[in-house]
Amino acid sequence: MSDQPSTAQDPVERLIRAAGRRELPPAQAYERALYAATDVWQQKVRHRRRRTFLSLAACVTALAVGIGVAMRSLESPTTASEPVASVVRVIGSVQVRTADARDWTFVGEHSGPLSTGTVVQSASASSAALRMGRVSLRVASGTEVVLDSPSRLRLVRGTVYLDTGVTGAAGQMAVVTRAGTVTDVGTQFEVHYLESIYRVRVREGEVLLQRDDGVRQGVAGQEISIDASGEVSTASIRPDDPAWGWVQALATAPDIDQQPLTVLLAWVSRETGASIRYATPAVERKATTTILHGSIRHLTPFEALTVMLATTDLRHELLADGTIMIK
Repeated sequence: MSDQPSTAQDPVERLIRAAGRRELPPAQAYERALYAATDVWQQKVRHRRRRTFLSLAACVTALAVGIGVAMRSLESPTTASEPVASVVRVIGSVQVRTADARDWTFVGEHSGPLSTGTVVQSASASSAALRMGRVSLRVASGTEVVLDSPSRLRLVRGTVYLDTGVTGAAGQMAVVTRAGTVTDVGTQFEVHYLESIYRVRVREGEVLLQRDDGVRQGVAGQEISIDASGEVSTASIRPDDPAWGWVQALATAPDIDQQPLTVLLAWVSRETGASIRYATPAVERKATTTILHGSIRHLTPFEALTVMLATTDLRHELLADGTIMIK
């Protein structure tokens, strides 16, 4: 049995045949539609690219900032300000300014510790004594000095005196100025710098003066001066020279209560540069066994010696050569 072709037409087919072939749009209209569609597509592409670019740029910027911060941290590591000095004595008006401050603050003997980077400035007819570990730093009138570190001072102008102690290790302190750098070799010394005039006085021990033209050694009893033209000259200065007088006024007195007289005598000798001599061996033995009582706080060495000896049956005499005779 064979199949016969269907004579019924599908409704959709009949509709298409009735409509006939669709008329093509004019070429001009076709181009306008194509252009509009292309423009919309390109805008979407540009917007997508711009969004991607901004995201990448933000990532790159964040990465650059992170790297910059890391590099700065490596190049200039942040160091917390640490106590570097304490105020022992103030005469007159002395003020300080911390490294991160603009304002000056007046200081006294009960002020807190001074941190690294602190600037110390003494007014006219004023001075101060600071303690930096085992080192005694004394700041003369009209001086400005920066406490760069426990072992480095930057003298802007004026005069400073350092005593690194009898048992101080060499190279404990460096005093830096535009004219040169002085490093101690276990000593008492003074550095003066003002208006291109530079001077180093060595009272005890030795110093090394480093300048662009090399290193010069300074020894006890020597004064090295450099004038504005750079000419170097030397002179002699005794350890008991009156020029050291300003240093004695700032001397930090030891606790002599319940201590033998010899402790006081040793301090007086070191601070004044004068030698101690005993009239007889018996006097020397007596000085060793004589126990003192009281305080010599804020007394100069010679004042302390006079006051304390007055409580004993010993006396002192300052000889012509500067020696202190105990008798």
